[in-house]
Amino acid sequence: MRRWLLALLALGLILGSISPISNAAAPDTSSTKNKGLYISPLRSYLTLNAGESATRSFTVANLTESPMTVAAHIEQFSVADYSYDYRFDEVDNNWVQLVENTITLKPYESHEMAYRITLPKDAPPGGHYYTLYASSTTQSGSTKSTVQAATLLYLTVNGDLQRTSQVINRALPAVVITPQITYSLDIKNTGNIHYFAYIASRIDSLFYHDAPNGASQLLMPSTTRHIETSIKSPLLPGVYKLTYTITPDQGDATEGSQYFLFLPPWSIALLIILLTIIAHYTVKRLKRKRLQ
Repeated sequence: MRRWLLALLALGLILGSISPISNAAAPDTSSTKNKGLYISPLRSYLTLNAGESATRSFTVANLTESPMTVAAHIEQFSVADYSYDYRFDEVDNNWVQLVENTITLKPYESHEMAYRITLPKDAPPGGHYYTLYASSTTQSGSTKSTVQAATLLYLTVNGDLQRTSQVINRALPAVVITPQITYSLDIKNTGNIHYFAYIASRIDSLFYHDAPNGASQLLMPSTTRHIETSIKSPLLPGVYKLTYTITPDQGDATEGSQYFLFLPPWSIALLIILLTIIAHYTVKRLKRKRLQ
């Protein structure tokens, strides 16, 4: 009887160990269901000479259970100063034209929608920016709703491309007491083309040198971007210099610096203790002199 109980217990352990494995291996068939309207890529970069033309395309997919009629249209986009929120406006030229404006997609069907770029011979050099929309109207009962997706086109006309910038404002506290130094820069792209700039900073003093660290930021032409970042504070109190460098993906870097006083909380506490001790002994000495 005891052998049978041991055998049943062993069989139960084996079956219990097999069951979770078979459940984990089951495929997830719902990963692409009812995801709506899909567009790809999210952004494209194209460079042409004035007078040239090219044809490109983007992918639109119907990831629903029902047929979908998709309409496409084009707008221009820009960004707002400081916040860099996108703004969309009607196109003021006919450089970018859709090859087809409307398509019908079956459930889970995709389609390449072509568009053609034709630049005039007098097209000014620099960046020109377009948004290509795909939208569809769906109905659920008596309720109609519009779904929309977009892809951005960064179009560059070759020529005298200027990647220049200017720091119009910087904010760094004169006295820092926190473990992280937070500062901000308002950087204006004074050129005529978008570009990525690597914005790095470092901290130096007579006996302290920190390795620079930073990140790349997109700067759009004729706009100002507010960038707030932070860098690790040094260990010891003292006067330090923070140096920032703005390096475009092509062109010369610009640099600026500012001095600040770093007083970590422990140094302030130590200073208070020292001042208290000095004051205590000073008062004590004065009392002794009076008694004498």
